[in-house]
Amino acid sequence: MIFDSLSQSHLYDVVHPRLAAGFDFLRKNNVLELAEGKYEIDGTDLFAIVSSYPTKPKEEVKWECHEKYIDIQYIAEGVELIGYAPLASMESVTPYNDVKDVAFLKGEGNYVVVPQGYFAVFYPHDAHGPNLAVDQSVKVKKVVVKIKL
Repeated sequence: MIFDSLSQSHLYDVVHPRLAAGFDFLRKNNVLELAEGKYEIDGTDLFAIVSSYPTKPKEEVKWECHEKYIDIQYIAEGVELIGYAPLASMESVTPYNDVKDVAFLKGEGNYVVVPQGYFAVFYPHDAHGPNLAVDQSVKVKKVVVKIKL
């Protein structure tokens, strides 16, 4: 997992060319003005999903992981609590779905507060539990950039 502000995202451009392109999309677009939906950056290899929702209580954490894609989860508006844990420490609840590139898990993890202007990057070895309220539910606008490995 990587956690940082978008203003520092250039530091991670060297990690993977598609990661650099994903950060470039976030830096060059006024994501607050983007409508909800899917934005193709490079076909199925790199795309962004813009969504808005109210955060939910931490007790409702839904742990997940992906095998084919890296996630950049960028908070454009609001603040969100996101859980993270090593995949190896989790137990499968719903087996991996190859079509949806997701498996659901249960277990314990740590949490990070992700405020507006910050992002978290999750790799396939990272379980994560997004969309959680810090103290009380707030509306969040998030962009999830999906980067095919």
